[in-house]
Amino acid sequence: MTQDDYQKFLDDTNTNRHKCRCCGKDIYYSNTSAYINNRGKLVIKGKSFLTKKRVDNINYKLSICQNCLMRQFPNTKNPLHIFNVMCEQTKYAFDIPDTQY
Repeated sequence: MTQDDYQKFLDDTNTNRHKCRCCGKDIYYSNTSAYINNRGKLVIKGKSFLTKKRVDNINYKLSICQNCLMRQFPNTKNPLHIFNVMCEQTKYAFDIPDTQY
């Protein structure tokens, strides 16, 4: 699924979502996909606006798309796995305050 296909799919299904705080586009990563299951429910897999990071019992929503993350941190090797640890990229992507970081 391309980023354009993803955006069109979410628009067509009237999905309420927040967008990238940098570019204003949908939060899309190379592993993002979406579909309607056989029960008629929207399913989104991979990194998306639904992705959260829990820090000190607070859930932070992913608020940066992969393109903006890579522009900010061009030396990042694998943007799909960096959120497993707390690092500058994670702090930036989830807009985690310095006090929580």
